[in-house]
Amino acid sequence: MATPVSFVGNRLIAAIDAPDRVEAERMIARLGDVPSWIKIGLELFCAEGPSIVSAHVGRGYSIMLDLKFHDIPETVARATARVASLGAGLITVHADGGRAMLEAAVKAAGTKTRVLAVTVLTSLDDADLATIGAIGPVGELVKQRAQLAIAAGCAGVVASPHEVAAIRAFAPRDFLIVTP
Repeated sequence: MATPVSFVGNRLIAAIDAPDRVEAERMIARLGDVPSWIKIGLELFCAEGPSIVSAHVGRGYSIMLDLKFHDIPETVARATARVASLGAGLITVHADGGRAMLEAAVKAAGTKTRVLAVTVLTSLDDADLATIGAIGPVGELVKQRAQLAIAAGCAGVVASPHEVAAIRAFAPRDFLIVTP
């Protein structure tokens, strides 16, 4: 059974979208004791490697590792297991990777790391989706992918604040909806 994600104190996840460790530390210092969760994204992770996660877990932060995995199920499972071993509490994968990929990530994450499925990147609109062959407006695609994430056992989704009410209408009560 998976351990539930705990948001003791507040529900804020501070996005540490920094190019390197020095800037990340400046951002975290300015935040003080406000967040108990910090998000480490692709740029910072690529610049600093896994030690950036381990260092902040060691300082008592809960980590959302936002790498948006999207590959064949076995590759995503192996990558998920690796980042879960670093102590990240939440990790992201793309929902459009399909049910098998999502299920593989959930299984590989183990009991302490929760998987969030990214529904649709917030930078995309209906016209962008049409150019890549996605059918339907953004809102409908977000709902479809959130339903897929639920079916695959994901702990939640990352979605636009505009989509929260629509997802909450059908999602289980403990399903996480993280918004940028």
